[in-house]
Amino acid sequence: MSKKLSHILLIGVGLFSSTWVMAAVKEYDLTIAEQTVNITGKPVERITVNGKFVAPLLEFEEGDEAVIRVHNKLKNQDSSIHWHGLLLPGIMDGVPGFNKFNGIAPNTTYEYKFKVRQNGTYWYHSHSKGQEQDGLYGAFVIYPKDKTPLTAAEKTDKDYVVLLSDFHNSTSDQIMKNLKKEADYYQNRRETVFDVLKQVKRDGLKATWQDRSMWNQMRMLKTDM
Repeated sequence: MSKKLSHILLIGVGLFSSTWVMAAVKEYDLTIAEQTVNITGKPVERITVNGKFVAPLLEFEEGDEAVIRVHNKLKNQDSSIHWHGLLLPGIMDGVPGFNKFNGIAPNTTYEYKFKVRQNGTYWYHSHSKGQEQDGLYGAFVIYPKDKTPLTAAEKTDKDYVVLLSDFHNSTSDQIMKNLKKEADYYQNRRETVFDVLKQVKRDGLKATWQDRSMWNQMRMLKTDM
């Protein structure tokens, strides 16, 4: 065999082998359930994932094949998980009623399976009733392809992901019921007629009238903000 022919064969083998590089498969099992948590000093029932409130951090590398099995252990409630900001097939998006996804029935498992096509920090959450407000949300970190996490690159002790959210001792169902009774139910800094008189004295009657008209059109109290 000539040197030229053997060189061509080696190049061909190299190209062929690079085509068959397998992506890493990263798997998670997430169990959605309910249990007692104590955030404000008052024990309340909230949604947990794998026994945690809030849901655990999920970590991937760009190019991974994600396989996430979600087990719904809630009583008489369908559930779901939406992968906020991720590029993925419609059926994997996780919003009930769209792309032929009907949610995850109680005591059933749904397998999300998709290729991770980007990197960055995102979050995942339920799109069923008020389950997000009751604790079904968590962070989702995707490291750039072949890039080490910050801990290794910068010789730091640990990476931290900070996830901010609201918490209320009432359930999401009760909050919705209260808001349906009165949109300003949780407005605890309501203005009085004396506040209006102060505004008239400060800004004048015309300016006060225009200001109040604007807020009335929005159907919103100006102290909502």
